[in-house]
Parts: sequence; structure tokens; C-alpha cells
Amino acid sequence: MELKKLYLFLHSLDLLVLLWICILVFKLNIYWISAAVGMTQHMVIDLIGNPIDMKGYCFVYRLCRRFKRDDILKKR
Repeated sequence: MELKKLYLFLHSLDLLVLLWICILVFKLNIYWISAAVGMTQHMVIDLIGNPIDMKGYCFVYRLCRRFKRDDILKKR
């Protein structure tokens, strides 16, 4: 079975940036900072190792493309 859509929840650079902004603006505690650091590290590793276009890590782009798998994965 081949998936036609990829939702990739929590794999969005735009939402990660929003999290960091919220941490700075609202002075969130160490638990939020720890989660953001872990998510940032995870995203860096994903960017290096996964066959997904950079724009595929943008939630807004994926939403506009209706999460279609072929629009997110790199063409080989």
C-alpha cells in the first residue's frame, strides 16, 4: 500500500520558528525550551537525511498542496 498523502505532524519549520518566537515573547519555562531544542535537532537531522524538499517542511505549503505525497517528496 502506497500512501497518497503525507501529513508529517510536528515536521514544520514554520511552526518550529513560531514555537521559538512564543518562547521568547512569553518567556516560557525550561520544558518548552527543551522541547524546542529537541525538535530543532530532529529537524536538522531530517533535513539532512530525508528525501523531502525544503518546502515540504513548511506546513503552509503542505496545507496548500493538500498534503499530496508527490508534491512533498523529492523527485528522483
